Amino acid sequence: MEVGGIIYTITDVEELGEWMRSCLEKHPLFEAVPDEEIKADPVVKLLSSATEEGQKVARNGGQTFQAIFRRVSLQEE
Repeated sequence: MEVGGIIYTITDVEELGEWMRSCLEKHPLFEAVPDEEIKADPVVKLLSSATEEGQKVARNGGQTFQAIFRRVSLQEE
């Protein structure tokens, strides 16, 4: 993934969402995207509605868990 690229994860399984977030938080090549950027990102609005699974969760009133992180460079790069 190119430096500056964004990885979007979303799931309706809480344990999986927590695991994905923790993996990205611990990895030195990723940083969480700030909330103000997330609110302005048009992709985020599509995460829950652009797939059949996302639409099913929305129809059933289910909850989703998302993690959005940006690829950063290491000092050595």
